Parts: sequence; C-alpha cells; structure tokens
Amino acid sequence: ILTAGMDRSLRILSVIRDSMNRELSQGSLEKHAKQAKLTTEELKLMPITGLASELCKEGDWDNCLTCHSTSRVVRTWNVQNRAIGKHKLVPPSTARDAVATCVNISNCGNFGFTGYASGRVHMFNMQSGIHRGAFGDPSAHDRSVCGVDVDNVNQRVLTLAVDGCLKIWSFRRRQLLHTMQLEGNVHGFTFHRESCLLAVNMADSSCHIVDIDMRRVVRRFTRHTSRITGMCFSPDARWLVTSSLDKTAIVWDIPASRVIDHFQVKSAITSVALSPTGDFLATTHTDDLGVYLWSNKTLYAPVSLRPLPADYTPQHIDMPVTSVTDAETEDRHAVAAGGDSKARMDDGENGETADDSQWKSPDQLSSELITLSTLPRSRWHNLANLDVIRRRNKPKEPPKKPEAAPFFIPTVAGLEFKYDLSAVQAREDEDSSHVVRFTGLVPTTPFQEALKVGSADGNYQAALDLLTEMGPSAVDTEFRQLDTMAGSPESEQLLGAMFDFFTHLMKSRQCFEIVQAYMSLFLQLHGDAVTKSPSLCSAMESLLQLQRTTWHDLQNTFHQNLSMIGYMKSATV
Repeated sequence: ILTAGMDRSLRILSVIRDSMNRELSQGSLEKHAKQAKLTTEELKLMPITGLASELCKEGDWDNCLTCHSTSRVVRTWNVQNRAIGKHKLVPPSTARDAVATCVNISNCGNFGFTGYASGRVHMFNMQSGIHRGAFGDPSAHDRSVCGVDVDNVNQRVLTLAVDGCLKIWSFRRRQLLHTMQLEGNVHGFTFHRESCLLAVNMADSSCHIVDIDMRRVVRRFTRHTSRITGMCFSPDARWLVTSSLDKTAIVWDIPASRVIDHFQVKSAITSVALSPTGDFLATTHTDDLGVYLWSNKTLYAPVSLRPLPADYTPQHIDMPVTSVTDAETEDRHAVAAGGDSKARMDDGENGETADDSQWKSPDQLSSELITLSTLPRSRWHNLANLDVIRRRNKPKEPPKKPEAAPFFIPTVAGLEFKYDLSAVQAREDEDSSHVVRFTGLVPTTPFQEALKVGSADGNYQAALDLLTEMGPSAVDTEFRQLDTMAGSPESEQLLGAMFDFFTHLMKSRQCFEIVQAYMSLFLQLHGDAVTKSPSLCSAMESLLQLQRTTWHDLQNTFHQNLSMIGYMKSATV
C-alpha cells in the first residue's frame, strides 16, 4: 500500500508483514542538512497532495508521480528501489505560474500527466522526463484542474475542472473530442479504465457515474450527508465504495443502482482504496496515523447482497485492531459453542440472519431457461471416448503378481471411498442358504432401483444424484449393466426407463450438458438393442423430437445474442 501524509513522506506498507514497511528515501537529507545547518524535516519535500503509480515498467524506470502543496514541480519515484526518482517534471517556462493539483500515469507506464491550478494539463515521458506536449490552447480549462486520466489503450485523455467541465481529448493529437458540463462543482473523480466508467465526486455530497463511451451520466448516488472524501471501484466495476466526512462508508451496486452495505465508524474517513483482487479495503481516518484494513466477507462465507432500504440506519462498527482482547476471545468461543445468545442477536442486528446464511439459489430460475450442471468437465466430456482411452492406456504386458500379495479390502466404485462388505455380511448371515439362486446372478444396482422408482412416481432426482456422484468409468459400467440379459423383458424395461429418464431431464432443461453426454454414451452402448424393439424405437423418436425442439430454442438464443453483440460493435452511438 502506498501512503502519503502530512509528515512529508511517502511510505510503502506491506499487508502481510510489518517488517517490510519502508519509507521511500528522499536522498541524502542528513548530509545536506549538516552542510546547510538545517534540520532534516526542513529539507523534505512539501506534503503530498496527489499520488499516482503504475506497476508496468516498474523494473525499468520510475513508476510513481507525486504533486506537492504550493509547488509546481512534480516528482518521480521508483517504488522498486524505495527511493525518489531521477526527474523533476516541470512544464515549459511559459507555464510556470501555477501549482500542480493532480497527477496520473498511463496504463503502459510510459507517460505521466499533470494538472495545474491554472487550468493547464501537460504530458511527460516517464523514462526521460521530457515534456511531450500540452492539452488546449492556451490551457485545457478556465478553472483549476482536479483530475486527469487516460484510458486503457492510450486513445483518450480525460480532464476535469472544479467547475464541473469534463473534457475528452485525443491522446495522439491532443485535440478536444468532446465536452460535458456536469451539474455543479466537483472535487475530483475516479476512473475505471477497463469499463470506461468515471465516478465524479460532486460538491453537493453526491456521486455521479459517467459512461465515457456513451458520454452521458448513467447513475446518480445521493445518500451521504457530508462531503465525499474517497471513492474506489471494485476490480470488476460492479461495486463503488464511497466514504464521507459523515463517518460513513457505502458500497453501491452500480448495475442495480442500490446500496448493498452501509456502515459507520467513530472517525471520519479521509480516503479509501480496494486491493486489485478485491479482498481488502484500506481506509484512513481523521486524527489517526494508521491505515485500517477491512476484509471482504464474501470471500469467506455466503453473504446475501440484498439492497438496503432507503431509510436504513447505518450500524456503528468498531475499528480493526491488531490484537484480540480476552473478552472478545471468550465471546467467540461462546458463539462457537452456541451459548452466547447476545452475540447472536448482535449478528442479527448487523444484517446477518440465519435465513441469509442458509439461503440457497434455486436449481432452475425459469422453465424457459436451459441450466447447466456444476460438474467439472472431466466428469462427462470423455464419456463417449472411454473405449479409445482404454485402448490407448492399455499396458503392453500383463501385471505381474507380487511374491507376497497383501490383503486388500474391496471398495465400491465411485467418488466416495466406501468398503464393499457384502461378502462379509453374507458369511455372517446364519440363515443363508447354499442353494444357488439364478435371480441373484444379475444383481440390481442402486441406480437401477432409483430408475424404477422414478418411472413409477415421475421423480428422477435420486437417479440423477447417483449418476453425478460416479466417475466416468463407473457411469460406463452402470450403463453396460442395463442390458446384461439381452432381449429379456427386464432389460427392455430398464432401457425404456432410461428413455423416460432422459425425456424428463430434457423437459426440465436441467443439467443440459451432462444429459447430452449420458445420451451419447447410452446410444453408443445400446443402439443395436434399441433398434430391435418397436417400443424403444418409438421412445427414441419422441426423445429425438424433444432434442431438436430444445436445441432449436437454444440456437435461436445464441443467434439473438450474437446479432446483438455484432450490432453493438458496429453501431455508431
């Protein structure tokens, strides 16, 4: 974490280990202080008012820019070397009459941008520190510039003045492309380069979301009662976190335009930042020298992201601490043991009810939709090619029997590890007979039993669960056992039940991809037996018609989406 404070220093903090925290060097200050007979603090740079960094080109040249109060000079820093950089970015002599107010670096790490209180915006080369040009003639804005940024591919440069004038410039030609006038004065903005969404901090304590591609305001968030001090996007640009001097922080769901989290702390938040992976939120507070880390709860447990009502009162939350007190430890043990009802009530007041933690998404959102399963691809993708895989993996010579083979307990085929104790239980049965029963030569598997029950009551969920728990080889074996007595009524009944099973799954439109894999394997194994039975051929024709209808609906949906994507790519808005 890069931090800057009123102590005229720039520090890098480690989230993992405190011993890795460092203050970036500003040169031989002690040596120069002795020569000039001054203190070290007097030789330090002025307090930092603007900070920008970029990881790209970090090992090649300076990758950090800072602007300072009452100074027009922008300094470069090398974060990898933990020291101040080689260059001082100063505009040409004709524009040295204002203070630098904002800085930024392009995504490629080659260009740095500086905005000034006079309204001018300049571009510099980060490697050499050479001035590359200015935007506008004679200046980009009439008022002080409070924000400057560039898109992900170095095509457009965004500049914003305190009077709400937003301008979009051509990066290469530095010509004005578009101008937008926002409603009221602004304090700054935050730009998400991947989605081209711009969050503007308005002076009336509201936040406006501007779509740079559409060039219009798409969202207006108004819930803070005091000035907004910090804004940051989530990595996917779905959430926006805002902080205010009213001691609250709000998490906005941008697509839904709703509040999904709202909490209050003891001191006002001055700045916020989300980690690149979205797992931590860093905040700083008034009258406090520390940086506080908040963990994202959605990474550890299911959290309901239901929108909060408009009249929701934010709950006060204690600040993060570096150690846990004995009382808090006892409370946690009591909650884990189920004996602390008060802690449970506190969790309920914070919005974590039992219903939220146990809520489960439905298996099928709508009967018109086609739902895929959650099985990994390795469980169903190669079902039709198991014979080829077996021939390819067949050993060149048979395995040799070891001299002293150990005793192994047989196991049941499947993903769950279970011992096969059927032989032991049969021996322990005192009433067992020694007469051979020919009906027992063809045992009925649990899947076949579930299939028969499903044919009777129309519920095949138990049979589907048994199949999804099996591996590819176990599914192949299970399907081969359906026709062990070829031509018998029992085999024809099981094959007909399989067609009813597939028809039921196709009508429900669930587990679409594994149903296709199971049907392919089933027809590959029992295609000859099906063609010899008129009733099975009729069932297969009905299933084929249902398959064509379902695939036709899915194909139409694909064509509509592809047409819409093609239109959005080529249409001029």
